[in-house]
Amino acid sequence: MEQAMDITHLQAQLKELQEVAQLAYWEYDLKTRAFILNDEIFSLLHTTAEKEGGYIFPGENYISRFIHPDDWQRTQEQFTAALTSKDPGFLTQGEYRFICADGEVRYFFVQFKVQADEQGKTIRLFGAAQDVTARRQNEQELLQFKLGIERSDAAVFLTDADGVIRYVNPAFTQVYGYTAAEALGKTPRIIKSGKVPDERYEEFWHTLLGHQVVSGEIINKAKDGRLLNIEGSNNPIVDNEGNLIGFLAMHRDVTAKRQTEDALLSSEQIVEEILEKQRKLHTIGLQLARADSLDALYREAIELGRSELGFERLGLFILDEATQTMHGTYGIGPDGRVRTENDNVVFLAEAPSFRDFLYNQERLIINQNAELFERDESIGQGWHMTAAMWTANHPIGLLFSDSYLSQKPLQSYQPELLSAYATTIANVVFNKRNELAIRVSEGRLAEATDIAKLHYWEFDVATQMFTFLPEYYELLGTSGEEEGGYAMSAADYAQKYVPAYESPIVEKEVVAALLTTDPNYRREMDSVNITKDGRIIPIRVRFRIVKDSEGNTIRIIGANQDITERVKVEQELRERESLLRTLLNSIPDLIFYKDVDGLYLGCNEAFAEFAGLAEADLVGKTDFDMFPQDVAAFFREQDVAMMEQGQSRSNEEWVTYPDGRHVLLDTLKTPFYDENGNLLGLIGISRDMTLSRQAQERISRQAQQLQSVTEVATAISTILEQSALLQTIVDMTKERFNLYHAHIYLLEPSGNLLILAAGAGEVGQALTAEGHRIPLTQEQSLVARAARSKQSVIINDVQADPGFLPNPLLPDTRSEMAVPIISGDELIGVLDIQADQADYFSQEDANIQTTLAAQIATAMENSRLLQETQEAVEELNAVMRRLTRESWEEYLQSFEEREQGFAYDYGQLLPLDKSDSPDLSAATADPQNGRNGLLAHPLTVHGEAIGRLALIRSEEEDEAEQTAVDAQEVEAIIAAVAEQLSARIENIRLTEQTQAALSLTERLYQAGDRINSAGNNLQEALAAVNEAGAIPEVNRAVLFLFEWDNAGEQRAIVATANWYKGWGAKPTAVGTRYEREAMAALGLMLTQNVLTFTDAIHDERIDDVTKGVFKALNIQSLVVLPLWVGSRQLGSVLLEAEEVHQFTEREIEPYTALSGQLAIAVDRQRLLQEAQTRAERERQIRTITDKIHRGVDREAILQIARDEISQLLHARKAAGQLGTTSLILERLKDDSLDQKQ
Repeated sequence: MEQAMDITHLQAQLKELQEVAQLAYWEYDLKTRAFILNDEIFSLLHTTAEKEGGYIFPGENYISRFIHPDDWQRTQEQFTAALTSKDPGFLTQGEYRFICADGEVRYFFVQFKVQADEQGKTIRLFGAAQDVTARRQNEQELLQFKLGIERSDAAVFLTDADGVIRYVNPAFTQVYGYTAAEALGKTPRIIKSGKVPDERYEEFWHTLLGHQVVSGEIINKAKDGRLLNIEGSNNPIVDNEGNLIGFLAMHRDVTAKRQTEDALLSSEQIVEEILEKQRKLHTIGLQLARADSLDALYREAIELGRSELGFERLGLFILDEATQTMHGTYGIGPDGRVRTENDNVVFLAEAPSFRDFLYNQERLIINQNAELFERDESIGQGWHMTAAMWTANHPIGLLFSDSYLSQKPLQSYQPELLSAYATTIANVVFNKRNELAIRVSEGRLAEATDIAKLHYWEFDVATQMFTFLPEYYELLGTSGEEEGGYAMSAADYAQKYVPAYESPIVEKEVVAALLTTDPNYRREMDSVNITKDGRIIPIRVRFRIVKDSEGNTIRIIGANQDITERVKVEQELRERESLLRTLLNSIPDLIFYKDVDGLYLGCNEAFAEFAGLAEADLVGKTDFDMFPQDVAAFFREQDVAMMEQGQSRSNEEWVTYPDGRHVLLDTLKTPFYDENGNLLGLIGISRDMTLSRQAQERISRQAQQLQSVTEVATAISTILEQSALLQTIVDMTKERFNLYHAHIYLLEPSGNLLILAAGAGEVGQALTAEGHRIPLTQEQSLVARAARSKQSVIINDVQADPGFLPNPLLPDTRSEMAVPIISGDELIGVLDIQADQADYFSQEDANIQTTLAAQIATAMENSRLLQETQEAVEELNAVMRRLTRESWEEYLQSFEEREQGFAYDYGQLLPLDKSDSPDLSAATADPQNGRNGLLAHPLTVHGEAIGRLALIRSEEEDEAEQTAVDAQEVEAIIAAVAEQLSARIENIRLTEQTQAALSLTERLYQAGDRINSAGNNLQEALAAVNEAGAIPEVNRAVLFLFEWDNAGEQRAIVATANWYKGWGAKPTAVGTRYEREAMAALGLMLTQNVLTFTDAIHDERIDDVTKGVFKALNIQSLVVLPLWVGSRQLGSVLLEAEEVHQFTEREIEPYTALSGQLAIAVDRQRLLQEAQTRAERERQIRTITDKIHRGVDREAILQIARDEISQLLHARKAAGQLGTTSLILERLKDDSLDQKQ
């Protein structure tokens, strides 16, 4: 089987494949004014073709009677719009209600488009329908569940197992400021404040993945950047099988309650805020890098700068180096809102202040008391900072900030923070530009190969080969290029794309299809594929078999449908059911209900466990039955006041559990009412805040140490050169942490040695110069131990440690700590720090230095990634230039002349060869050298030159224009026009290529349809092939069929059909026969591949006799197109030209595409002729047999047999005799001797 079915063969089988795939398909023929429906349409309408009287229905009334009255007008409007549309590609779709034959109302998703004739007149409508009723019902059920928690005053959100938010309630918007549209599809990172240590998040995830509840207090962030103290619980949700399917979170904002505590810890929090902002630079950089476009990146940079880094007002301008202009992007206005600044454009030549800002040596300008402006209008006084954005020695733009909104004084850390943020934005913008350039290039490459996708396949039993369409490969995550074509053996398919556990099931289905005796065997089942990247996707498989005349299964054709979305809907239904069962008792908070008299009405399992009572025993009791009298009286007093005021109230109290644990509980109580507004009681939720309080105390103790890490991280965030980066790290680490010494070892590529890369001070530089190195396997080395274990190693008394190796240049070392520098799971090196005091380092120091090591790894990784990105961009540009050059060379081959040019002279547009313009080869791109002559600029596409644009001036024009237009302006104008012209020409070329491909597809489709309609008329079939190919030089074609001898060798060729263009010599007449023995060149027609003869008369492969025939027929050039069916060649088609012509692959491609269908038509005629001959012979034998049966005696029977057989075989003489075989042979021998005598 061929590696891929050609396009026309697929179109010929389209209707059959639609039937296999069970597509609900319909047509409306404007000529007959009739609807044509398939079985699936009737199935959707709960009826059958037999009940309705067939598949064709004149007029529009049949379909109209099924359309719901409320949707009838809308469907008529769409139907009329399609009928009257002048757009040949008109396509419309929508959801409509239909009333089925049994009266049930169903929702259908309907699509249809038009087909026009060659004059653009609509001749046919066709489309498909799909029942979406179940999907709409599922949506309604999910909506009802959603309303159950809409009224909760706690912020509730639900995620799937991957942490993607699938639902938020209105309270979520009130607490965090994100609307549902903004939150859905995101992860809880949008409310992540960055204030929580990574270790705690890891502990959270470990607990949740263990199907346990996590609760406590955490700091989250609202959309407007506000940090919120949140009482939260996060609950895992599992299905009936114990599988984790999602998470449910309930959050309450307790920020107001924490204000008193925040005031006491304000100084520590300021330090923490500084550290957090610096730590966030890397996170912000990653977040900005995920922006879909530069515009989104600019806006997010402003929003993150305010919400994450605390800059209340920012403005971002981007430099256009080509025009030397600064373009505004986004900024925060005087009203505090983010707004667009796209209309704010500044020319550097006219604004020296902007130029000074951009090229300032310090790249940061600070004015503590500046006059603040808004669009050239003074709006007040305050501090103002401008940071220049540079990356890789390229200016990117300017970042502004001022204090207009709050008039707060400038903080000491803010200048360095703004400078670091400017560098971060510059790096991300630089990388994003490169990324978008790559996307555009990839998109252009994909446009030429993007076609309609249907997941059809075919299996040939004899060859055990599958044939797939490109769309099925796309579903599997591969392509024809990767697989070596579109044909694949069954074994390869099963090994690559069928999971091992699914293979026995697939094998069982194939065996059943092969062994069945049912010629109409069909099968539909659910299965799975494994994609090339390892993903498992559910599919719906539909197929049927094709049997030969002997009842053997010879072929299986089918279609696979991706049912991922359907499986997701079913999974959501199961998850919803599980959620409803486990919601209440999965919440770890203590939840209870009281009536207006203080009697408990109920509680959850967590509260019952706290009280040491079953829920049934708790109901009817009061606080006085459970707590000391003074505590119970306090609770009752608060409850009464809260219910009288109708407001929620929160309070904290230390409580002792029945098991003796002393914990801090934060309790929120809220009144609840009946539907008429009558007070029923209150609901209380209590949360254990003990761990949260302890965590706050630990954070306060670590604030001072983290400040030093912040300073080092800020300094290295702007350094990209590695040696300078490492030297800065060791120098600052030694100074800021008051260390005796610090140095960094890097792991060499072999992974066997640690090489000293940088050391602090003169001692460190001396050690680095010596090339000091440590084998990774050295047991006594503290540095090697840290590298091997990837964990910090501390020795607080080196003199007492037998494994310590003293260094003569560092005699005062008393304590040492080695910290591995790790990026991901990969070891980069080791940070080694030393102190001149014993017992200097603690485990908290190790944690701090580990954080610093992570910052070092990130900085080194950024430096490496920048270099790799630049190299990747260069490689892609080289590939794009090569592809552009090859595409243009092929495009220009379609013109008679390779160079195409036009001249515009005083309103006239003339071909270059007909104008008086001078030779463009003398043109120059230098305006100075172009005076009194030609000024030119190359036309380029992706850096590849495709032509040039020249400006031709007379001496008078040049002299006059030189006074009005500066030379640089002339050059800029020519360059700008050339850039636009290059893009326009490239778009025209791509459009022409696309149109040519569509035209060829249409011709092949029409030709294939003609071949199928021609039946046994080979003249018509041959004409269809040649008119689709349409090589201008070919004026005739002849279809020769082969005759074979008994040994299977070619004996002769016979002209069976011909085609004539109407000019030149006429083609070989039908019936003409050429013997192989006389014309040896006929053997060349026995070929698997197309043969071309540019100059047939002088071609050495052709014998003299054949050349004589060619001369007589005036055949100068020739194409031999072999016709094969399976492994048998039927003949060849000769395409003949009366002039020497070099045939190209593109010219021959249409003929090759249609040769398979033509071969099938020829073979179909051969089989028909053989069947007719066999039927005639059997009829004659039956006639003779009937006459013999009517004979009355032996002589009469022999006489009849002799006469009839003689007539049948056209024998001159026949004889009939009776006797044994030996006697008859003896008599025949005697008769022969008598005749000779």
